[in-house]
Amino acid sequence: MSVNEESAGLIALRSGIAYLDGRAGELWYRGHNIHDIAERLSFEEIVFLLWRGRLATVDEGRAFADELATYRGVPEAIFDLLRITPEYAHPMAALRTAVSMLACVDPDQDEPGRDAHELKAKKIVAQLPTIVAAQHRIGQGLEPLAPDPDISHTANYLYMLTGRLPDELACQALGIMLNLYAEHELTASSFTARLVINTRSDFYSAMVAAIGALKGPLHGGAAIDDVMRTLMAIGSSDRVPAYVDEQLAINGSIPGFSTSPYPTIDPRVSHLRNVLKELTGSHTQWYVLADALARSVEQKTGARPRLDFYAAPVLYHLGFPLELFTNVIASARAAGWAAHVLEQYGDNRRIRPRATYVGPSLEGARSGED
Repeated sequence: MSVNEESAGLIALRSGIAYLDGRAGELWYRGHNIHDIAERLSFEEIVFLLWRGRLATVDEGRAFADELATYRGVPEAIFDLLRITPEYAHPMAALRTAVSMLACVDPDQDEPGRDAHELKAKKIVAQLPTIVAAQHRIGQGLEPLAPDPDISHTANYLYMLTGRLPDELACQALGIMLNLYAEHELTASSFTARLVINTRSDFYSAMVAAIGALKGPLHGGAAIDDVMRTLMAIGSSDRVPAYVDEQLAINGSIPGFSTSPYPTIDPRVSHLRNVLKELTGSHTQWYVLADALARSVEQKTGARPRLDFYAAPVLYHLGFPLELFTNVIASARAAGWAAHVLEQYGDNRRIRPRATYVGPSLEGARSGED
């Protein structure tokens, strides 16, 4: 058995946040099947569910959304930081640094306790869209737009990005996407956040570490924008078969496809496939091309699309630049990261794994032999 096989699928801790059954193709948030909540709840209601463990009442949901809206603004120091960030800097590195700066300008950064941690969680979830939108606008030579506290989380996100009030369809599309990315059980980034807060470090350090983990190409980094680059490189559905054969021969895989952790089907995919169809129409380039590519890859390899596959053209259609796709995912997954931090903080059993030793023999050293 290899070291990789030894570490795969091990139970690291107990959690009541999400349940993932890869073989059955199921995902649950706090006991609620993703199919029942992805399109029915707002992102703010999903955040409430993940943090509080239950669905919000109408009044609770409205009050929670209103409170999150009050935290959308960020200090000017954050924009100054983004302005001096070199153009060649990785967008996720810039986001990671901006969150670290948020800690520096928060006088309560080290304040302990569940309430203090949830307050910081609210700020992070509310402020990340402001930062991501500002990254885009500053990169275009434009000034960041102040958030509007009187519109929804998704409407404000798109407004700050494009400078235009979005229509209801665009808001619904982004909301469903954020809901689907909000939590995915014990991913590398979620576990990293738990490890950091396990040391009783501060909330912001846990978020910075989680962003660092998500940046990796084996987690979130570059995977989703590679999907869009693939679709753009193919260009039309009639070129799909030849492109798939060529790329499988060269690379052995196509971006956006995986058999893990869902050997059968990722339950989130159907929702974003429908979103793409609603946004662009059933006969438009991206929907037709994406579907043709999905069918071809499955026929040739058995691999099915993961969430990134349809999220990429959805984000592109909404106006997000490719280089910020992973940053958008981070702005959604922050809800799940915060849920894991709050859960870990509330029952902070020490996480101290052991390693299987594979170094030089110890027998000589133990017996005192040379």
